[in-house]
Amino acid sequence: MSIDDLTGKIETRLMQLGADIIGFGDLTELKNDIRENLPIGISIAVAYPCEVIKGITEFPTKDYYKWYNKLNEQLDAIVTQGATLLRESGYAAVARTRDYVTDKDDNKFENETSLPQKTIATRAGIGWIGKCALLVTEKYGSAVRISSILTNAPLETASPINKSLCGECFICTNACPAKAATGCLWEVGIHRDEFFDVTKCRKIAKERAKQGIGEEITLCGKCIEVCPYTQQYITRGRETPEVKFYEINEIDDSLLTFAVIVSRYMNKWVWCKNKIRNGWEVPSGRREKDETIFETAKRELFEETGAIIFNITPVCAYSVIKETETFGMLFFADISEFGDLPENEIEKISFFHENPNELSFPHIQPKLMSRVKDSIFIN
Repeated sequence: MSIDDLTGKIETRLMQLGADIIGFGDLTELKNDIRENLPIGISIAVAYPCEVIKGITEFPTKDYYKWYNKLNEQLDAIVTQGATLLRESGYAAVARTRDYVTDKDDNKFENETSLPQKTIATRAGIGWIGKCALLVTEKYGSAVRISSILTNAPLETASPINKSLCGECFICTNACPAKAATGCLWEVGIHRDEFFDVTKCRKIAKERAKQGIGEEITLCGKCIEVCPYTQQYITRGRETPEVKFYEINEIDDSLLTFAVIVSRYMNKWVWCKNKIRNGWEVPSGRREKDETIFETAKRELFEETGAIIFNITPVCAYSVIKETETFGMLFFADISEFGDLPENEIEKISFFHENPNELSFPHIQPKLMSRVKDSIFIN
């Protein structure tokens, strides 16, 4: 497998698992022991919903705290599965989960981490360190949580970001309730203490969390909320995707990259609970190399539901338009028998007369479901 193909395979899988930003970085300039003698770092970011960040203008909220924990759990699951995929492909890989980082740095000084997640993120080119010592990304500002994977896989790496792009902006510096930021710009080699006082930050963050959510924990979020890049994200909104439908043969086969399979069993709709995204989904997945889209649909239906006897038929082609337009084929399957559910990110399957609550993709899946119902005249 070529470097491009392997990089694309890993990136695609991480995106399927819920990553919003992925970067691949060369870590060879860092000490061997802190990177487990592995030369490549994969940085993964997931973004907070806009409305959650909008809510922390005064104090941190319970909703913010809930998403803080939810995104951390999601990242642990993403990097764990990403590392498993790399190992199954024949490479060494370490998932830098919260437990891993805590165990690795158990004997370090307080407030110190031997290899910060932010360091890997800057080496992977997904952002820079802002004046309040947070990672800043162009797309989401600081409204992200991050994690990483270390590996020796020969992946195509990005150009690192070595200097802050915050320039003369002092918005977070002035807004910081703890006055912890000096206003100095970060660059590679500068120690965090030269531009940010983490002890001050944590002291006031605990006070603010006590006022906002009734718990004395290190949670504030003010610098995240006021960052101009975060505000651009909030203003822009987390884009609501547009779904379009086409005739079966209207879209060139080479453009069909996804298969979605709306399914029935004993007159109920089949939904899968994704344990990483923690939401309900219809069976679906990305087309693999040298696969027909029909083969993709049958494989994904088995992998995500355990279905072994079924009739499956294409309904139409579709596209999802967000930043770009991606195309897929929508199928309907009538399932007669299930085997064991394969071991993957699907926690369980259930059967519903109507769409369940807590969908992973609430702006997409109901539209696909409605199109299938209209096409096969089932209510």
